[in-house]
Amino acid sequence: MLGAYITYTLFTYLKIDPFLTLPVSMIVLYFIGYASQKYLLNYIIRASIFITLTFTFGLQILIANVALLIWTANFKSVAPAYSGEGIVLGGLVFPLHSVRHIYRCFNSYLSLLSSDDKNKDG
Repeated sequence: MLGAYITYTLFTYLKIDPFLTLPVSMIVLYFIGYASQKYLLNYIIRASIFITLTFTFGLQILIANVALLIWTANFKSVAPAYSGEGIVLGGLVFPLHSVRHIYRCFNSYLSLLSSDDKNKDG
């Protein structure tokens, strides 16, 4: 959830492509996780399992509500320039990036089938 909000914020305010924000999101989330482990979880890890689970559940609720306060509950989306491209067939729109992925997967599958036929020992 936080990674999506980081991507949304960077795209909305700095106009950075969502795929380029992935490393930034990973680094920010790494430091959030490291800090919560070092400064919060290590102090209660030796307690009973019930206390540890209750604490981590409460921490998750706290993080979700802080995110709700910062980014609100309104629907948000990221729409880079290339997301609107598509192929229209009979009223259906197929996003171009999805069509490319399906094409690549199909070609990979066919190449695996042809290489499997060549490698049979029987």
